[in-house]
Amino acid sequence: MNEDITELQQEIEFLYDEMGYLQTELENARKSGETDEYTRFMRVYLPVQKQYLKLCAEQEKREQETEVDELAAFNGA
Repeated sequence: MNEDITELQQEIEFLYDEMGYLQTELENARKSGETDEYTRFMRVYLPVQKQYLKLCAEQEKREQETEVDELAAFNGA
């Protein structure tokens, strides 16, 4: 399970970096008035952001399950 968490964390970090790059490109396109380029970047950014948020929620859920399991094990359940 530790491998799953590490793999999930790597995916989250990759998507976070990708979103940072896309945000920079979106800002540059907005400042230069390139609406077509801005639209293209936004079409890429939104699915990346959605996947990032989904994986963050999954990671949080796994962490909560792990915390509960450790507590149950401590209590002898």
